[in-house]
Amino acid sequence: MKEFILKNIVKNIFFKNGSVKKIAFGPLRGKKYKVSKISGISAWYSGQDRSMQKAFKKYTKLGDIVVDMGCNWGVHSLLLSDLVGKEGKVLAIEASPDVAKEARWHFQ
Repeated sequence: MKEFILKNIVKNIFFKNGSVKKIAFGPLRGKKYKVSKISGISAWYSGQDRSMQKAFKKYTKLGDIVVDMGCNWGVHSLLLSDLVGKEGKVLAIEASPDVAKEARWHFQ
């Protein structure tokens, strides 16, 4: 419970909706993302995505074509794009219009 309260205090002070932050840890460190109810603050510290990011790095090669079904705001798509390089392609699909709007912002 204390952890939840502390996280909300930090979020409300340092991660206001609409603010743009840089990811601080993990393979996407340095990339910018927009804080929202969709992206939250977990992108800042690579959240629960670290094991998935490690798997992507292990199995994705330059020139690959990959599909990110349910891409959410695009954190995995961004990493996959780096991994496949200019020779590859990432098809990011998101069904929710509001979430897809967030993804488009991040892809730009």
